[in-house]
Amino acid sequence: MTDQTQRLEIATVKAEVGSNILSRFSSDAINAGGIPTESGDIKNLKVIIKEIEDKASVSTSIYTTVVAGLAATSEGGMFLVQSDEDDEVYVVWRKVGGVAVDTGKRALSSQAAKDSVNAAQASADAAEASALAAQEAAANSSRTVDSIAALKVLDSSNIQRATVIGYYAKGDGGGGEFYWDETALKSNHNGGTIISPTVPFTGTSAGVVEFLAGTGETLPVGFGCWRRVVESNVSALWFGAIADGVVDVSLPVDRAARAADQISRPMYLPTGTYRISTAIVPPKSGMHGDGTGSTHILCNGCSAILFPPNMNLSRRACLIDRMSFASVGATCDSLFAISAPGVASGAAPAYNSGITIADVEFTRFGGCFYFKDCFEVNVDRVIATLCTSVVKLVGSVVQSTFTKISSFADGAPRLINHYGFSTEVATYSVGVLTPEHITTQDCSFIRYEIGINHIAGLMVNFYDTDVETYSYGAYLLAPCTLRGGIFASSPNEGGWTGIYRGPADFEYANAVFIDDVEINTLNLPAYPGASYGVEVGNGSTPQVGTFLSRLRIRGRDNSLLNAIKSNLSGGVISIKDSVIRSEICSGDEVTIGGAESLVLENLICVGGTLVVGSTASTTSQGVIRGNVFSSISLSVGYPKNWSVSNNLGDSNLCPSQLFGSLAWSPTVANGAVAQATVSVPGARLGDPTFFSHTGLSGVPLILSSFVESPGVVRVLVQNLSGTGLTLSGTANVLVSRLS
Repeated sequence: MTDQTQRLEIATVKAEVGSNILSRFSSDAINAGGIPTESGDIKNLKVIIKEIEDKASVSTSIYTTVVAGLAATSEGGMFLVQSDEDDEVYVVWRKVGGVAVDTGKRALSSQAAKDSVNAAQASADAAEASALAAQEAAANSSRTVDSIAALKVLDSSNIQRATVIGYYAKGDGGGGEFYWDETALKSNHNGGTIISPTVPFTGTSAGVVEFLAGTGETLPVGFGCWRRVVESNVSALWFGAIADGVVDVSLPVDRAARAADQISRPMYLPTGTYRISTAIVPPKSGMHGDGTGSTHILCNGCSAILFPPNMNLSRRACLIDRMSFASVGATCDSLFAISAPGVASGAAPAYNSGITIADVEFTRFGGCFYFKDCFEVNVDRVIATLCTSVVKLVGSVVQSTFTKISSFADGAPRLINHYGFSTEVATYSVGVLTPEHITTQDCSFIRYEIGINHIAGLMVNFYDTDVETYSYGAYLLAPCTLRGGIFASSPNEGGWTGIYRGPADFEYANAVFIDDVEINTLNLPAYPGASYGVEVGNGSTPQVGTFLSRLRIRGRDNSLLNAIKSNLSGGVISIKDSVIRSEICSGDEVTIGGAESLVLENLICVGGTLVVGSTASTTSQGVIRGNVFSSISLSVGYPKNWSVSNNLGDSNLCPSQLFGSLAWSPTVANGAVAQATVSVPGARLGDPTFFSHTGLSGVPLILSSFVESPGVVRVLVQNLSGTGLTLSGTANVLVSRLS
């Protein structure tokens, strides 16, 4: 076969040379040189014309010697001298500076000219014959067949190339271009891109499993296979996959993925429904379909895609896009459609790096994405319906983004936690690791128990998130930034909280920032008395820094107990630039207790109540200014450290002066002392006190007072009038807290 190939190549070369002779004769430049032929070089048309022009200006006399011609010719002129060669008539000379210079021009004899023309024609005829022979040889070495089964029976000793129209039958998408490779090992047969003709095949889907496995190979150590021409992607149809949603194509799809891996190409799933019972391990270059409305993967009790921990992906290597995933009935209600389970607990982390998933759709799974031990995951443009969970990040997931995820879970199964987006810790040989440097953007989680369940992580950002939930819009126990979006209530059977910020074992700098968020009770919670817009702290563990700004809290009347409730237990909170609709609350709109450090600025809640309480610590401190409420109540432990100013609704609020009164009408004998106690909340031992009584009538009395115990002032009246008397009225006490 090698000799036949060489002959074909030689004939093709001759055809190319011959076809150029006439073209060069008419189009070559005058200085292009001779045109090579099998019988020697010939001149082109421009050279011949130039020679004719030169002859027109040359003397018609032919001299027998150069000396004679030189003598008879003027300076710069040309003359002809008889040639000594048999095939030439004369040689053209030019007189330059009195010296004869051979111009290189010759006049051929009539026989020589005729011989040149005959040689050119003979060369052209030979080229044409070679081209026809090459075409005939090519036609004889190529065939077109209907199927892979027909390809197997071609005579490879004469046929080098084949066009296959289908895998089982023409037009089924499994065809392609093949060429014979006599050096290919038959053991490399894979049933799709490498075909050994000595592997039995019935030509139907019933026998494709055995054919793909190479079962029955009669020459297992032999050579010679048909190789498919692969220009870009590797199609699953090339391996006998039938995309009808009925036939299980787990093996054909897997073999296509492995073949794609061998040549570093992505796998292609053309339009159709691919039913599988084993998760697909994608090629490292990824896999794609024709769109979410065209390419469907139907999972029967399995995940759709699996990234094993030993896959060893490199950054941005694996792209999965343009397809949809669905389950067969309830078979996947506890499974994640796309799963990277990572290493076992206590093992050393082994990362898959570079997973990009875009333009995909999910219907009825336990969850959409489960990632553990991954570096640089990028998920974009996702639609999820009837999925119990959407994204779950466990342990060390680093530098990953999730954008434009839209999910609706009403009616979804509840076999796993009903969360939109969740984060968790994991234990490794190096200790506990959490998700890190995670960003979500423009995501929505509708009708989940919890929209965002952030239990663990560092440098985690949730931007422009829309949720509608049954229990919590966001449940935050770890540092993060929550910016933009709306957190709304779904119809439920209990209480609801828009955003809950719970304590975590981190330093104060690892705070939670919540900014530019709307909290809206679109649907009335079943128990408004146990519902809150924002709840911070659990009332027993000190709550680390929480920073709230630009909140909009509104919704249906009496749908919440408090818009903002904070039980800090000695923690820190800052609330700024926010607006609250007071009608939504059945209790105090904003209530803060146990604050060690507090900033409240520019809160507007017309008709609402602000209640603030601090710890009794001498280090408690705060700033309260520019707030608008109908009523503000403040009870702090160390007034000197508090700055309160420019608040509307604080007419009873004066942190440096406290007031108390008591209806008291004592009868006091001359020289005797009467005494009583007045409750003054916030009064501290040692604070200066001032005491007066409305029943004074100008008689000589000595009035005195002091803080007897926290919040209690003792008042005394000594009668020096010289006679007994009775004071009728009210005792008023002012406590000035100067330290």
